[in-house]
Amino acid sequence: MLFKGDIKAVRVFGKVPGTRAMLTISYNTQFPRDIPSLHGSLKSYVIIFSNDSGNELSGHGIGASVDAEQYAKDLIFLKTILSDLYRNSKSKPFLVAPGGFFNDPEWYAQLLEASGPNVLNALTHHIYNLGGGDDPNIADRIKDPNYLSGFADTFRAVQLTLQEHGPWSSAWVGEAGGVYNSGSPQRDSEKISSFLLDTSALLWHQLMGKGVLAIDINGSPFIKAYAHCRKSKSGVSLLLINFSKSATFNTTVHNDLNVDLAEKGIRKDGSFAHNLKRTVSWIGRRVSDGSPRREEYHLTAKDGDYLSRIMLLNGSPLQITESGDIPELRPVFPELITVGLKSM
Repeated sequence: MLFKGDIKAVRVFGKVPGTRAMLTISYNTQFPRDIPSLHGSLKSYVIIFSNDSGNELSGHGIGASVDAEQYAKDLIFLKTILSDLYRNSKSKPFLVAPGGFFNDPEWYAQLLEASGPNVLNALTHHIYNLGGGDDPNIADRIKDPNYLSGFADTFRAVQLTLQEHGPWSSAWVGEAGGVYNSGSPQRDSEKISSFLLDTSALLWHQLMGKGVLAIDINGSPFIKAYAHCRKSKSGVSLLLINFSKSATFNTTVHNDLNVDLAEKGIRKDGSFAHNLKRTVSWIGRRVSDGSPRREEYHLTAKDGDYLSRIMLLNGSPLQITESGDIPELRPVFPELITVGLKSM
């Protein structure tokens, strides 16, 4: 269960240890009402944003699974209880499920069709595509852009399943960590761990807003690109990842978005598209004379060793200060760049 407001999390597990089994137990009429966390939004101290029903009991399951028809009946029943509990509340939590691996598209399709519209707000699935934490080949998989891109097929399958069997719902990643079994002790503290490493995560938190922009990149598979709205400021944050130790890339950025069409589908008030029109023509921030400046943050490993535990930001080691504080993450300002709007 995910909470908005006070940071709290409560999980109700349904796994059965031991041999694989098919569970056919239904909710009784009282059990869900007895879960304290379902009442959280009715109290003043916490707001529940969503309730995730189940944990890896979908499809083939992990040790045990629940039939899709039975799962759907339980979701309908739980939705009824949530609607009753929150009938007088302005804040109504989402119901999301099943929180498992997308290893059986037919099972997910059956779940959506059997539960029907207005029940499941989001279809949740888990991602641990790098294998177990004790696998000695984890580093090689992280370095291989083709291996990482292969998981896109799963996202396409989820999207197609929703389009055909549950267009009223949306896709959520309920859990993700690269490797299962609580991470990898050999890799989690190294530069190769990417945004899961504390220093990378801090920079992501500082720059990357919640608005995710569609982006397409042509060229070598060894360069990946992601774009978000700038956090707390006008602008766009563009993340470029170079998977090659020997190659450098020259990149050209341009907007290929038909803003007039996008305004109809992005947000009804048009504010996002308006801000996009206003900010996409430059990246970074404006200085006192009104000219745009581009901020750059270059994260590299010490001595070029991707297994290093020391991260460099623009060539300087990221280390805590003498007083034990987090260092300031400062950009460099290269020469002026202007990105013009280009209509389709």
